[in-house]
Amino acid sequence: MPHLQWITEKVRLPTSKGSYLLWIELKQTALSPPKYKENFDTGIFLYAGSAKGPGGLKARCGRHLTQDKSLKWHVDWLTRAATDIYVLPFADQTECQIMRALKTIPGGHIPFEKFGSSDCNTCEAHLVMCPEGYDRQLLERHVLKRFNRK
Repeated sequence: MPHLQWITEKVRLPTSKGSYLLWIELKQTALSPPKYKENFDTGIFLYAGSAKGPGGLKARCGRHLTQDKSLKWHVDWLTRAATDIYVLPFADQTECQIMRALKTIPGGHIPFEKFGSSDCNTCEAHLVMCPEGYDRQLLERHVLKRFNRK
């Protein structure tokens, strides 16, 4: 199966509205929003979000790719401290559909309840922490195949 085209540069992001998946790597612990009272451990985090406002995916995900920013959303705490960030845009899936697929990752877990989903009535969070050793190829083979992405 060919690898998906993960985006790491704002110029390559579409301006359309849609949902997205962030692959966020932390190589050192990072502060979390104060309401959670614990720091983020090192590792791989997957965040499902949506971009429905002006500028669509390019504006929202472009902000996520920038480390020098104010802390507006929960995920900003992660992206500001990230070593690497990759974006996978979706035109045909909601953030909740993406999250349901992410919850099937063996050994994955939700580190903070309602993280990134405080306005969502169906998901316990929009963030999953991956087990040690998880990589994007495993994600593509085991999770994203549900969406017939190639």
